[in-house]
Order: sequence, then structure tokens, then C-alpha cells
Amino acid sequence: MAKVAGHTGMRVDDARLLTATNLVQELLIYQGKWPGLEGRFAFCVYDGVITLPRFYVTLIKASDVNCVIPVHNQWFEFLGYGPGQQNSETGWINGIIDRGEMPVARQPAADELVVRVRSFEDERDADGTRAQIRVFGYGNDDVWIRTQDATTDEWYDGVKIDLRGDDSVNWADSLKYFSSITKVLKPATVGRVELTYLAADASETFCATYMHDETHPSFRTYYLPGVDSTSLPDGLRVYAWARRRFIPVTGDDDEMMITNLPALRSGLIALRMQETDKFRAFTEHFNAAKAFLTAESEIYNGPINPPMDMQDADFGFSDVENVR
Repeated sequence: MAKVAGHTGMRVDDARLLTATNLVQELLIYQGKWPGLEGRFAFCVYDGVITLPRFYVTLIKASDVNCVIPVHNQWFEFLGYGPGQQNSETGWINGIIDRGEMPVARQPAADELVVRVRSFEDERDADGTRAQIRVFGYGNDDVWIRTQDATTDEWYDGVKIDLRGDDSVNWADSLKYFSSITKVLKPATVGRVELTYLAADASETFCATYMHDETHPSFRTYYLPGVDSTSLPDGLRVYAWARRRFIPVTGDDDEMMITNLPALRSGLIALRMQETDKFRAFTEHFNAAKAFLTAESEIYNGPINPPMDMQDADFGFSDVENVR
């Protein structure tokens, strides 16, 4: 940060420098497939759904042990000559289907499930009162959940659940049944917060884990039709090539998504030119930043050699001899 601060006219400890750096990073990451933005990961399928952790935004390619699985966008089931709606009976031969964003890693698998919230630190609001997490969604019979405040008698959407990390019993329950969760509002906390589903027999199943800085949690989800992983304790593992989600830097120890120093410096200069309505200079410096990242990518990725298409000796197209 010290090396790029001189190009902004701001001190290293100036909060505006962090804001400007985040803005430059967000501008640049959408301009190409730069080193570190994509990679190979393994995800587990639960209830036929792949939920990407908060650090990842897009599933680009996927495969299991035996074959590559195509990945389709949300329009796939609505194409005029497409396969139509996919479900557990159609199977996953047509591939993985994007199902958009979801506030939890897993939705309730049955009705009459209570949400249990665990925290592990003393979480307080600015006025010293115990912090709360707010969960929105539908209950039994798909009825929208609303709650009456015990103090003011006013009604509000969802339920508010205390974060009791400072108690010997560090959990609290929603006291209302959920059949689906549509939104979660969480304050910035000291430690992580975990959500589980509590059944009538007191058994718990995983719902979500939120990091300390998550306030409006959202996870990208993909549907893999016909995969029943309920009998597998750790789910069915799928290998994927995925793209990382942009997460702003908030402290000195946070990881930068763009680490190319010349690109960052050019991007910060471009941002300053944009703020002063010098758009020609902005374009020049912004293109310079992309050029630095392009050069880095060429070195980092190395030569790309497409695989040779090999055919068996008795297989050929038409009567062309040289492909037999």
C-alpha cells in the first residue's frame, strides 16, 4: 500500500486509500482472467445442490472421477428446444444448472425444522445490548413468517435470534419452524456464527456458517439433478474450475485479488483521472493496467497446447483415409 499511496496523493493510513484500492481491484478483475482469479477446487453435493463458499462466484467447468459435467446457466431449462425442467427423475446427464444465489448453504430438507444459531464470542451492539441475527423465510404451509416484538408489540418480518456466545449455552433457537429461508441479516461480529436445523428428535443438520465480516450472506448455488447424496456423510464430491468472488479488503492482513503492483498503480492513477473528468487520461492509464495484467497472465499461464484428437484405427469420418 505504501508503494501505491504516492500516486493517489493520500497517506498510507488514509481510509480513502483502502476504498480507492478496492474500487480499482473491482474494476480490473472483470476485465480478464488474470492469475489467481480462477482455480481448481473440490465441492460437495448435498441434496442435489452444490453451494459455493462465499469466496467463489461462478462454476465454470465441473467433472467427477469419470467424466466432464457441462455447466448451464439459468436459461437452460427455458430454451425453446431445450430439455425443460430438470428434477431428481431426469438425472444429471444434461449437466449442472445454475440456480442463482441463496442466503444459506442448505435449505431445510423437511417441514417443522427450527433454526438454531451458535456464536462463540461476546457479540454486542454499539449500545452494549446483545447482538441478534435476523432470519427471513416461510414456515409450514408456505406461510411468510412474521413476529410480534415482545416490548413494542409491533410486527416485523422474520425472526430475531440472540447471539449468545458469552453464555455457557452458546446457542439460541428461532422458536418458529422454517420450510425455506429467503434472507439473513447479520451484524458484523467478532467471531463466526453457525446455523443448524433442529428437528423434533433433537438432531441437527448443517445450514450455514458465516464469517465475522458477512452482513448480507449470499452463496451461489448449482443443481445437479438426480444425485441423491443423503446416504453419503460428506456428500458427493465434484471437482470444478471456479472463479473467485470479489471481496473488499478491510485490513492490512486481507488478501488482495490483484497483486500486480504496476497494474494497481496505473489503476489508481486512472481512478484519479476519472474523478477529475479527464476521461482520455483515464482510458490511457486503465488500458496500461490491463496491459500489465495481460503480460503477467501470458507468463503465468504459459503456452496453451490444445489436446490432439486421437481416434481408434477402425474409426473414421466418411471416406477420408488420413483420419482412419
